[in-house]
This record gives sequence, structure tokens and C-alpha cells, in this order.
Amino acid sequence: MFLVFASAEEIPRELVEGLASEKFKQREESQQAVEKWTNEKGPAAVTAVYKLYISSDDPEVRNRCYRILRVLSEKDYMNDGKGYLGVQLAEEMIENGDKPRFGIRITYIMPGSQAEVAGIKVGDVIASMDGKKWNEQGALNELINTVASYKPLRKVVFEVKREGEKKLLEIPVILGKRPVENLSSLYYNNIEQLEKEAREKHFTEWLKNQKAE
Repeated sequence: MFLVFASAEEIPRELVEGLASEKFKQREESQQAVEKWTNEKGPAAVTAVYKLYISSDDPEVRNRCYRILRVLSEKDYMNDGKGYLGVQLAEEMIENGDKPRFGIRITYIMPGSQAEVAGIKVGDVIASMDGKKWNEQGALNELINTVASYKPLRKVVFEVKREGEKKLLEIPVILGKRPVENLSSLYYNNIEQLEKEAREKHFTEWLKNQKAE
């Protein structure tokens, strides 16, 4: 999904001057302020940042604008697509008195994935997701399909059984974005590379769609 731009806002002069400051701290603060200003003003402000990016004679100002545009592109990238955890899973039966109960063990976590950020660890067993427990086989497919049906950035809450812990841990996870439609035939190092490529492709196309007016 790409943004459609209206007439550009004008970036406050003091913020533009701050981006070119000789003081590193002021450049950092000005970059954060411009990013905040852009988020508050909306699409027309993005056009203003893009205009400054392509027109400024100051390499530092262009660099700061580029970083802001990368952040904005990342937000746009996450606006659409399918939810994604970045883990490898295996279904297994878990203890539940006399009644059968199924859980999903984490066998691999992709570095930097939302699951890793949330604190999920290899060896953890997911006992429920958003309160949903599994009393029959098929828990793995149900979890995968449910996550894929959600949009990126949605929060899901897992109850996790972890070795050494007496009680189940409640771990909220903000979903990432699935980089490709079919993940089943890919190795995780391939997926990591595909995710990087998908983000880079989106940024390139997103940047081309910016129209400085």
C-alpha cells in the first residue's frame, strides 16, 4: 500500500537548520522532531521530507531525511500483508490430567523476529493463543492459519510452558509481516534474506511513488 500525497507542508525552518547543525546531539534531536512532525501532519509532510531529501545541498541533511524516509517506508510496509512470528514449530501432546491436550513447541527462532523480541525461547511450548487451547490434534495448523489470517502489528498473547518454570508464562507478541506467501519449502536463512529483500524492494518502490509538488 502506497501513500497518496497532497500539497506539501513546509518543514519548520528551525528543524531543517537543526538537521545541519554542527552538534551531533542537535542533529539527532532534530531528526526525531521532524519524524514526529511528519507523523502528526500526515502525507503532505512526507512530501516535504522527500523534497528536502532530493533538493538539499547538505549531505548531512539528505542523510537525515533518508533515515526518516526509511522509517516511514517501514510503517507503510507493515500496513498490509499476513501476520508472521518467525519461528519453526512442532506439535506435541502436553500434560493435562486425564484429558488429551496439545501444544506447539518452538524448535527454532529466526534472529530479530518478533517472537525473539517478545522473549519467546527455543524449547518453549505454546499452550494457548489468545485464550484458545487445543484438545485435539491439528493445533499446529490452526495456529499457523490463525496467525496468517491476522495483519502485521496485531498483538497476540501466548501462554507458554517453559522448562524450569512452575507456572505458564503469558507472553504478548506483536506480529511481524510474512515476507513470502509460501514458507514451508524454505530454509530459515533463505527466509531471513527474503525478508530483507522484500523490505528493500518496498522502500525502492515506495520512494519512486513520492511526488514532490
